[in-house]
Amino acid sequence: MAAQLVAACEEALRPLPPSAGLATAAAKEAAGAREERERAAARVLLGERHALEACRDHWLGRLEAMSS
Repeated sequence: MAAQLVAACEEALRPLPPSAGLATAAAKEAAGAREERERAAARVLLGERHALEACRDHWLGRLEAMSS
């Protein structure tokens, strides 16, 4: 089960942009409505990436603990 969850997280992370680019976009100063929407979208994607990475890392740790 843990291996399936790790694989599912990895699959969900593949299409997401790298976190460095998202962090930059999320921190940009918004000059107008379009920039504010782009900033908000970057924050949502950054949160999604963070949640998936945390889930993946948790289950990787559980896999390592079970194998030792």
